Amino acid sequence: MSTPCFSPRPGRIAVLTLLVGMCRASVASTPQDWAALDARSADACARASGLLEAMVGASTRFSDEAGIDVRVVTGIAPQPHMNGAAVTMLCAYDRRTGKTEAVEAPAGAVLTALPSAPSIEGIVWRAEDVGGGGIIDRSRATLTFGADGRISGSASCNNYSGSYALDQGTLSFTSALVATQKACVPSLMDQERRFLAILGAARQVELLPTGALLLSTPEGKSLRFFPEQPVKPAVASPIKHGLPLQRGDETLLVTVVGDTAKVAFADGDLVELPAIASADPAAPRTYTNGRMTLVQRLEGHDAGFSFARGRMVPTRCRPAPVN
Repeated sequence: MSTPCFSPRPGRIAVLTLLVGMCRASVASTPQDWAALDARSADACARASGLLEAMVGASTRFSDEAGIDVRVVTGIAPQPHMNGAAVTMLCAYDRRTGKTEAVEAPAGAVLTALPSAPSIEGIVWRAEDVGGGGIIDRSRATLTFGADGRISGSASCNNYSGSYALDQGTLSFTSALVATQKACVPSLMDQERRFLAILGAARQVELLPTGALLLSTPEGKSLRFFPEQPVKPAVASPIKHGLPLQRGDETLLVTVVGDTAKVAFADGDLVELPAIASADPAAPRTYTNGRMTLVQRLEGHDAGFSFARGRMVPTRCRPAPVN
């Protein structure tokens, strides 16, 4: 396993280059074998990335002739000089040998795009990290992207607002952010100053597999948010965070980590759905336990999630309304 090396430019997206020789066919043959292989691959990529709070995405499986799986890994750079920069890496795993490699490459080598802007609009996103330094206990810094092009929230002490545009994950502000002028304790004012500075300089928006919303500056500083109220009506959910979705009258809270999708329901029920292995990297990702099925499409006009119970055809989910 190689050790990743980060350049002094923390905002760059990491990617890998892996030369693969002639490989024999991969050893997995049964669904159980593939599940075990996926678990090894995810663990190896998390370790190879060297990132803190590493989150490993689903694998893109190449043919047996190439014999590699590729995964996206997101996390926080561990080096002190990186100042808690958010990093996205690609990891390659050799299914035959277990060799894993993750290295950095120029920004733009990986195109990161949100499935669609409505998936984040109208949701009150609450900050859980400001510039890699966490957030003051019981403080509240929020962000809401309005469907009308307005951005607003609480910066820790004062309320702020402005106008924005979002195009395939690229954020721009069409008016300056303005805030009220209330005074709070020095610690909150310092957190507010850092929050507004990073927010005003942010140019990239990513919706991570964990359900977190990540805003990053070109210099690598970031704000990380989770939905403040992911499930309506509010109930004690078995998982704390996730992407709130609506299917008819049913509210789902979906979290995808590696090759498992966790779906929480408004009644507190939680199910884990393992991924079905596919040799086609362009195919939708399907998670099922035989009783429930979740389908994730990452590209195209129908990008997003569909859900079904029993033998029913999965129907499209839409972002859950948050009041």
